Amino acid sequence: ECFRDLSGDYQDDPLETVTIGRYAEEIGNNAFFECIHLTHVTIPESVKRIGEHAFYNCKSFTELVLPAKLENLGKYAVYGCKNITSLQIPRGITVLTEGVVEECVALTSISLPDQLEVIERSALRGCKNLKQIAIPETVEEFTNENVCQPYTHGVHFRGGFYKTAKVASKITRDFLRRCGTFCRNRGAYRNNRRGYGDNSA
Repeated sequence: ECFRDLSGDYQDDPLETVTIGRYAEEIGNNAFFECIHLTHVTIPESVKRIGEHAFYNCKSFTELVLPAKLENLGKYAVYGCKNITSLQIPRGITVLTEGVVEECVALTSISLPDQLEVIERSALRGCKNLKQIAIPETVEEFTNENVCQPYTHGVHFRGGFYKTAKVASKITRDFLRRCGTFCRNRGAYRNNRRGYGDNSA
């Protein structure tokens, strides 16, 4: 929590930029919690873990580049970063944790790694400008509340929606009906309001 109180409205000279040392391996829980004036953090490639709430409500962020060797991105780590428009999740991440990019309202694209296995509850909730999501076929758990919102227009399951059996088995009719999403399958769109398992074009 070392930077937690250095960027509040009461500060005469609020924290705006930070460069983390080149040999750091971890950014701890709440490290930059509500540093609302913080616009940029340079994270070295040596960092393998970013803790829970690390960049919570850093709403002045316009960009966040995560290190390629990152292995753990904690719950709510990027929650409420309202001005980030794109985010690339590194290959070492296998779990997209609870609330990790929740309420990142300007986010228009997010790149998920091929090794991803779990997308926890509310990981993507509130990202109202995220119009399409490509879900890796390695994902085995994906909860309904992540994208069940009227503004989510597309869920693209890599390898084809019906080919991705592990994911498809966990996506309910209710999910497809309430979201009214269009799932892209080999270049074709299928209106899932017809119901799960409908293979018509």
